[in-house]
Amino acid sequence: MHDLKLTYYTNRWQSTTTLRLEATATGWIFQAPAHRGETNSEGHPHLLGNLNQDNVSFPHGIDGHLSHLWDLIKAGEIDHGRAQEMLNELGQWISDTEQARPRWRGWNC
Repeated sequence: MHDLKLTYYTNRWQSTTTLRLEATATGWIFQAPAHRGETNSEGHPHLLGNLNQDNVSFPHGIDGHLSHLWDLIKAGEIDHGRAQEMLNELGQWISDTEQARPRWRGWNC
């Protein structure tokens, strides 16, 4: 499945970042500003690498949710539209977690 996008907010850039994803037979191809390449179904190593690169606070278990989405795509249980909706939900979850992080002058702002 081609042309999927994961968009989330980053405090570092005070704007959104969009990663492009393509489901493959073994995982994903990630295209991101800092990290790109092939990953497993959980997005390792490039999903977490990209989030960590920008010091993004993200929810525990995001990789498991991405793997479940990949399983649904590979099984043919969802179409492109539903896959994108689910990625939008994951992006919102990351954004909510990132924006809920305390901001302390001299530490992270």
